[in-house]
Amino acid sequence: KDFFECHEFLEEIWRHSSHQHARFYQGLIQAAVCFYHWGNANFDGAMRLAKAAKDKLADLPRDFMELELGAFMDRFVPMVEPLFGDHGKLKPLPASQAPTLGHAWKMPEQDPLLEDAPYQ
Repeated sequence: KDFFECHEFLEEIWRHSSHQHARFYQGLIQAAVCFYHWGNANFDGAMRLAKAAKDKLADLPRDFMELELGAFMDRFVPMVEPLFGDHGKLKPLPASQAPTLGHAWKMPEQDPLLEDAPYQ
């Protein structure tokens, strides 16, 4: 997982977004950079970005833009909690342990917009 590339890619989209979408992209960027800092033992930077990401993403719908944001937050919030405590006990976090953002697929019977989908 390349958190820097995530930041670069999403930043361009974020700059052209508005309202909830802008908050979503900015929050994901902040979460990615949080893990980048944590992986490099910059615990203060990771803590600041974890708080900023939580603030941006907390009030968005759990399934936002067909992504499982709620499941991501269910892992992200407790995972970053140690950043708000004693940094002397922290170790760099391997990138492989960072939470991922999954797709919130809906079956046609669950989404009225897909009722007439040709693949039913």
